[in-house]
Amino acid sequence: MPEYFPNVDDYKDLHYSFIRLSQNGQRLTVTLNRPEKRNAFTPLMIHELAYVMQGANSDETTKVVVLQAEGPVFCAGMDLKLFNGEIEEEIPVKFKAEGLTMALALRQLIKPLVAVVEGPVIAGGFLIINECSLVLAEESVWFRLPEIEIGLFPFQVLERLIEIVGERKALYWCLTGQKIEIEEALSTNLISRIFVKEEKERVLNEILSKMEAAETGILSTAITVTKKIKMIPADDRAAYLKSVLDEFSRKR
Repeated sequence: MPEYFPNVDDYKDLHYSFIRLSQNGQRLTVTLNRPEKRNAFTPLMIHELAYVMQGANSDETTKVVVLQAEGPVFCAGMDLKLFNGEIEEEIPVKFKAEGLTMALALRQLIKPLVAVVEGPVIAGGFLIINECSLVLAEESVWFRLPEIEIGLFPFQVLERLIEIVGERKALYWCLTGQKIEIEEALSTNLISRIFVKEEKERVLNEILSKMEAAETGILSTAITVTKKIKMIPADDRAAYLKSVLDEFSRKR
């Protein structure tokens, strides 16, 4: 995976503008923290997330990363005023990197990334959940891609959404902008599991306990292989997976 920053050893010690970190055992929780703007992401938020994900990759104390959000909306997509240049935002030197997008910032993580969604996911917010290993959503949550209503189209979202739910369903959501209710999200694999509010911690602990009990090496290998396998020709995949198994067995 690419490294965007020369040194991220201090990633847990920094003050971030738009995210918040907490460590509980081997679980790192990252909270989107721009609730007054419905957690609409800015270039700085993307760069902060990229910094943290790179840090988590090399952090032996972290086995799994949980991604959640402050406030009633999980993420309303990108802050269009910033991305259109109507408002300027300064990115500190420490967080500057070339070629970053929200998808790339999260995709570099080679450990399980579990989204806990307790509010609507709108527009570019799909870029976040699309990159997660698992998506757990509270029963009242809904999803929507409304870009077409303002003369735009979620081209970046399509990259992974087609893989997750299929071309026809992805295009239907993008072309109609219809609200996606929680049951449809589950049946199309957009999310992994539904939970009721009172059961959030129990469900999260139940799911994460297996990962936290596993060796870090198997978790990293599993996530890396899952990301890489899609880029390997179908006829070569069996041989590649056999080589990964052999290499992993030798290291044990």
